[in-house]
Amino acid sequence: MTRVATLQYMRSVGQAQMRWLGIEEGHHSLSHDPDGNKESVAKLQKINTWFAGEFAYLARRLLRNPRAYRRRQHARPHAARLDQTNSAKATPTPSITFRV
Repeated sequence: MTRVATLQYMRSVGQAQMRWLGIEEGHHSLSHDPDGNKESVAKLQKINTWFAGEFAYLARRLLRNPRAYRRRQHARPHAARLDQTNSAKATPTPSITFRV
């Protein structure tokens, strides 16, 4: 069985303002600024880094779910190797790298 989920933080054409990041302009407007506008590019990078961080947090939480891990072991025989490489740890952690 395959499980699929959709994660959407805001409406696709909304003018979300990420004030907690110090950005007052709407995300949608910033995305239409010319690439040469260094200030807009920097703000978009900050926003996208935040989104990537939130997704990485969710992925790490899902990987730490013991029930989900057990299901993955049964579904994929190579997952058993994860137990061997992480046998000293209380919670097995598959080798996935997230860069934020």
